[in-house]
Amino acid sequence: MALEVLTRGCLFALLAVASTAGGAARAAPGPASAATESSASERETLDRLEAEVFGALAGDERCLPGEPGCGPAFDGLAWLDAPEPIARQAGAPPGEFLRGTPLSGFTVPVVLNGPVKAYLRFFQGRGKYILARWLARMGRHRQRLETWLAKEDAPPELVFVAMIESGFDPTAVSHAQAVGPWQFVLKSGQAMGLRRDAWLDERRSWERSTQAAARYLLMLQKKFGSWPLALAAYNCGPGTVARAIESTGERDFWALAAAGALPLGTTRYVPKIMAAMIIGRDPARYGFDQIRPEAPVATATVHLSGGRDLRALSRALDLPEDTLAELNPELRRGFTPPGVPEWPVVIPAGALDRFHEHVDTREIQGRVFAEHVVRFGERLKDVAAARGVTQTALRRLNELPDGEPRAGQTILVPADGRPVAPEPAPLLVRTDPGLQIDPLGRQEVFFPVPDKMEVGEIAAFFQVSPGDVGLWNGLDPQAPVHRGMALRLFVAPDFDLSRAIVVPAGRVTAVTAGSAAADNALAHARDDRPAGTRRVDHTVGKGETLWKIAKRYGVSLAALRAENGLGPQSAAKPGQVLKVPVLDRPAPASDRSRASAAGDRAGRAGHADRGTHRVAKGDTLSRIARRHRITEAALRRANGLGNRDTLRVGQVLKLP
Repeated sequence: MALEVLTRGCLFALLAVASTAGGAARAAPGPASAATESSASERETLDRLEAEVFGALAGDERCLPGEPGCGPAFDGLAWLDAPEPIARQAGAPPGEFLRGTPLSGFTVPVVLNGPVKAYLRFFQGRGKYILARWLARMGRHRQRLETWLAKEDAPPELVFVAMIESGFDPTAVSHAQAVGPWQFVLKSGQAMGLRRDAWLDERRSWERSTQAAARYLLMLQKKFGSWPLALAAYNCGPGTVARAIESTGERDFWALAAAGALPLGTTRYVPKIMAAMIIGRDPARYGFDQIRPEAPVATATVHLSGGRDLRALSRALDLPEDTLAELNPELRRGFTPPGVPEWPVVIPAGALDRFHEHVDTREIQGRVFAEHVVRFGERLKDVAAARGVTQTALRRLNELPDGEPRAGQTILVPADGRPVAPEPAPLLVRTDPGLQIDPLGRQEVFFPVPDKMEVGEIAAFFQVSPGDVGLWNGLDPQAPVHRGMALRLFVAPDFDLSRAIVVPAGRVTAVTAGSAAADNALAHARDDRPAGTRRVDHTVGKGETLWKIAKRYGVSLAALRAENGLGPQSAAKPGQVLKVPVLDRPAPASDRSRASAAGDRAGRAGHADRGTHRVAKGDTLSRIARRHRITEAALRRANGLGNRDTLRVGQVLKLP
């Protein structure tokens, strides 16, 4: 039957011990919030507490809440009758001992039996804090959820299904990839008309998912003839319930539970929802009178054309950026879907007048997007700079986790973005093995290492051996390579270089592997250059020395040597062309004079690579290190400073 495809994903509120039926939740990608993280933590905590209270399973053993031997005993509730014994007595009609007492006032039939009472006690004890959080959160959403349920002629008590499923977290995602407040897996959502694409996931939509869940539950109730069985099918799938009925001949949920015909998680899921319904009808009676529900959010709907940025609308409405993301969780990338004439966007009702009076929707940023294939060695910051956006915007747009995207991954970028000011060209250093290499028909390329990497990873991408990479660069292939290094590689003539970041030979400074020049150059290459740094060529004139050239351009001698791969004994030769890292925005004159004076003293003392720096107000070790093109670690070593040592104004530091 068509309903057979409407299988449910695992639920957030199932026991950890029943991992095949459910598990702990994790936060969905996209805009993170404290509420999302706490909601996921709440469900994990509830899973753990349930497992502790109701016990773990051994093999196929079945254990229902309230049954003798299922977890520790509970203190009785003064106003309730003691739980009925629910041991499976020989000869007793299946399920008879679980029927309990029907309660009035509910559209969904709710009974007060052993399992339901067990969950009432659980929610008043170990699970009280979690349920209190959910009851408070329900105040924010209950009114509109019940309104949407009523439009589908569904019972209002079904709002507690969303409570148990997700804790009212629209961004929640289960281990089975069930998504949203009602936890639809992809096939179920699509079968119920919920759209999911690169821009939109209506399983997260409060309105659309609630309407879909109502229709689905009504279909299940009609199929199985009872609400308890409909809830069970919502949890484990209609096919599982149908097979349980066929194998036992029973059409009563409690009878199927007693017979062990349903998954354990399902036998606990239904009484858990019923207990939540009972408490939710009169929270004060169950000890939740101290909890203040969150105030409902009054909303209004406006319409924007496709490709519009919610952050830009938030700024125009003077709203915190996360407000519209929370009200429109179905917009996965924070933009209305491109290519549509208009799209409904939910805003706070209090912002509606401002929207009509002060917001010109034509000024809300609309974007055209293009696909970008990430190249090997390409960082997200490089892509962002080339497209004129922030890394945060790209992560949000593509739901990227922390870390760098993988090579070959396709991400969306603004097609109309303008590049931002480029970063200073980094110093790239390659170590020369001192050997004449025959390329054997291969093409020579230079790969700039973006961060700490293993040689094996680089070799695998370029389809060469780690040993050859070590040979070509005079390095140990088992040792990691670092940012600032450029590896010389000989790749196949038909290798597609468009898939990787490569640089021309002229951008690379060659040094002899293992030399003092290599140590100095590699140390400088790892540091970030100050903003405004560019490389200029200087032709050495008669009588010029490296020290004089460095002084002329306001750079340290060590930085000049590093830029040109020169060792401590190297001297400038007339006619030689040197690369000089020059700051377009020079340091203040006082700093330049101090650096020049330090250079003069160092030169006169015969220590060309050394100088001093007098600490000024606002100076930090990292700032001083960047100014003099040295590493912070080297500066600490030269001055015997530990990680916790602080600087004093007027303190004189030695420059390595």
